[in-house]
Amino acid sequence: DLKRTLRTIVLARAYQLPSVGVEDAGVVNSPDFVFRGPLRRRLSAEQFADALSQIVSPVYHAVAFDPYKVETRGEWIWYDAEEDGRNSLPAPGAYYFRHRFEVPARDVGAAELLIAVDDGFRLSLNGHEIGQGRDWREVQRLDVAPHLERGTNVLAIEGENDGTVPNPAGLLLNLKITFADGTEQQITSNTDWKAMNAPPGAGWRERGYNDDDWEDVRSFGTHGS
Repeated sequence: DLKRTLRTIVLARAYQLPSVGVEDAGVVNSPDFVFRGPLRRRLSAEQFADALSQIVSPVYHAVAFDPYKVETRGEWIWYDAEEDGRNSLPAPGAYYFRHRFEVPARDVGAAELLIAVDDGFRLSLNGHEIGQGRDWREVQRLDVAPHLERGTNVLAIEGENDGTVPNPAGLLLNLKITFADGTEQQITSNTDWKAMNAPPGAGWRERGYNDDDWEDVRSFGTHGS
């Protein structure tokens, strides 16, 4: 009975306690923390920009991610964090992402990859590190044609979620391959990607690495939503 559950919560004395402030947000993770009322927290810069972008206009380039002025389905993705069986915000730290895709046996004319990660990243293609960044406000454009192979290819990303407490994070990617015959192929971040929240084994950036035990990512919506 959801209504009864909500009524019980809002009428509880703990719920009705006045809000309190803390000087160090890290104390909430301490085993000695004592709940004295709902904690007042400032919005992070990313949360404020996201909220403002939803009701006014894009505040930073990653929100306005529209690389080719055509319909794309790139999604904001991240590790699917859970707590007590429910979705939760990801804890600060490093996360690892992989995605396999196939390139047909045709000559590649150009290949441009666009990526934005909140907060930072190191990107590899088929074991070759091709880019890194620490500015979540910018979309990086990378020429990856020299590192593409016919057949199976692997994108591997080490992403970083900064902060002292769990907070939102996201990865957005679009790879456009233009072949010599004029045809195109697009690879995007989506729920086909795999993720890990712990350091993987050696060679995890390589094509031959077995990622069967990696977990599915969580989608936070397309770039325009």
